[in-house]
Amino acid sequence: MIKKIEGTPSKAELLQHASLAFGTHPSKTDRLPCVPRPASANGNNAHLSLTLIAIATMYHSPIVLGQAGCTPAPGCVNPVPAVDVSTTSSTTWYDGYGNTYNIASSPSGGVTGTVLVPHLGGPGCPDITFTESGSISPSTQTDGRQGFTTFSWTASNPQPNVVCDGIGPLSTKYSGTIQNNGNDYSANVAWTKNGGNGSTTLSKYSDIPISETTTAVGFGSGAYATLGQFRQVLNPRVSSMTDIFKGRQVSETTGGIAKKDSCWNSKSPYSKWTAVTGSGWNVGYYAVDPPYIVNENVWADDYIGWTLAPVLWYQANLPATSFPCGVRIIQNMYMAVDGTSGSNRLYSTGQIGMDIYSNYVVSYRDGVSQTRTAE
Repeated sequence: MIKKIEGTPSKAELLQHASLAFGTHPSKTDRLPCVPRPASANGNNAHLSLTLIAIATMYHSPIVLGQAGCTPAPGCVNPVPAVDVSTTSSTTWYDGYGNTYNIASSPSGGVTGTVLVPHLGGPGCPDITFTESGSISPSTQTDGRQGFTTFSWTASNPQPNVVCDGIGPLSTKYSGTIQNNGNDYSANVAWTKNGGNGSTTLSKYSDIPISETTTAVGFGSGAYATLGQFRQVLNPRVSSMTDIFKGRQVSETTGGIAKKDSCWNSKSPYSKWTAVTGSGWNVGYYAVDPPYIVNENVWADDYIGWTLAPVLWYQANLPATSFPCGVRIIQNMYMAVDGTSGSNRLYSTGQIGMDIYSNYVVSYRDGVSQTRTAE
């Protein structure tokens, strides 16, 4: 989402870019991100500030599906709920009593699995395994409202069903709300069983992508015609979990030492490009209307490059021997953990940038490039 913004686009321009979602873009799969409008905006558009920063606000029209990305990342509202709370061998759920939950959730919301209660009755007593069943209910996705997922499940059929030190296993019902962003935490989980009730917490060892696949999906239009759009698929440890990251949030920071912006000189009216914007994206936001997105582990899109005005200035004012000129910047990618706490974990480090030639530009992200020539 690195870009250079000049001035304040009109409502008509913003609507023009919003219409890319309906096939006017050359790639026919691209959408510009619509970011939450601050309270100071009057329903049209807010100020777009300085050079080399991302769009802070875009007009919310009926044809824009909403919050694909946010700038800056902290405080970004994520309306996407978790839809898969399944565990793997390394990502079990656990509660405040030390019990562990190995479960699978289906696309229809059903939950099945087991709950392991260690040494029920005290030291020397056997571990008890309960059968888990129930359901999850993701919230309705609504722009500007944080998503969440409620659950209700029951632990029953204990094995072995034995009494130890006067304590026997009892079926227990659990209910609570799983926070999105991390999809890994629920506070105030209520439980009830014969003769008792109480509350606990439920946490999960967070799923983190083993890699990220970037695809070049075209360029913008008008003032943004030189911004390369890149779409990412988060690859889970278990390849069949194609929606395990839906509802998560990813964000970027600048890493390492940025290479020199070789296009800039002291006569340039534009600032040097030295850092990423610090944006955040809600994973799975575009998981509607195939063929736009068919994998819900997608975050979309990352916009990389100078906008058209500085490209044209450099092409017109730099000597021919200056081309190609460009920049490379290290981009660290983080994934939210611990629910909506704001904590995150590094999952990927790559490189972004752009090269300007005398009559075309090349935009780069993480080893993937795409070219746009002068029209």
